[in-house]
Amino acid sequence: MTTTVLTALLVFPIGMFIIGSGFVGYAIYKLNQSTGRRYLAEAAFGIFALLPAVRVFAAINPSGYSVCCAIPLFLVFVIVISRCIKAATPALSTDQQRRLVNYLLAAEVVLIALICIPLPTQRTATLETSWGAVHLKPEEAAVAQQVLDFMTEQKRQRRQVAVVPEAPMFYAFAGTEAPSRWFTLLPGLLSPAQEDIYIADLNASGPDYILVTGRRTHEYGADYFGIDYNKKVYQWIESNYRVVGKFGRFSRDENSSPMAALLYEKIGTVHADRSADK
Repeated sequence: MTTTVLTALLVFPIGMFIIGSGFVGYAIYKLNQSTGRRYLAEAAFGIFALLPAVRVFAAINPSGYSVCCAIPLFLVFVIVISRCIKAATPALSTDQQRRLVNYLLAAEVVLIALICIPLPTQRTATLETSWGAVHLKPEEAAVAQQVLDFMTEQKRQRRQVAVVPEAPMFYAFAGTEAPSRWFTLLPGLLSPAQEDIYIADLNASGPDYILVTGRRTHEYGADYFGIDYNKKVYQWIESNYRVVGKFGRFSRDENSSPMAALLYEKIGTVHADRSADK
């Protein structure tokens, strides 16, 4: 809670987009009053800062999307705060105002450092792959290792494993290929006609197993594969495959692990070497 409050009010304040809009508006106003290039540069920089910020609008956060999208807007915020401090302390000398601004900016840096300190629950574990070491949360690393071991064993047995809707790096780690040129499925990626083509690709390749990962893709406006998007593909899987196990804590709610997956086996085949938890 403390981190959330500090982030929202002091470090990456909600409404930073509005502050940036005010910065641009003031620069344009001053540009109309004079011909100084300074205000032209400020207006141009402010517009540049606002364009990528449209993606996240007023809810600027230090995580949840590529934070680099907010850096220009954050610089505008720092400039505005600096000017507000100077305007609020007219009785101070220029040197005193500058020192005050520097003190407050230093405090801002300290706050940014504090919210970036990893929590004890954010410790990582190492997943060793053919591509090198990957650092994940301990639970996710354990599940990823199980999935990788399973796919590697199936490759040895000359059996194909498809992974939907995402986590395509497992193909690379296991040295296998996706059953279609669409190696990942995200909300809005496939049109209804392309779903039919994707299903035809699955029919043609006939993978022995299909792993259905359960990460919630709320950032795309659709939460779960087969429920909120790509329903036709999921119905085909349900009609031709049966659930025989799972990896990790799979559930379509907030309690599910992002790395969790259901293991589907093609109906009519039985293999004795499945290693997923049932």
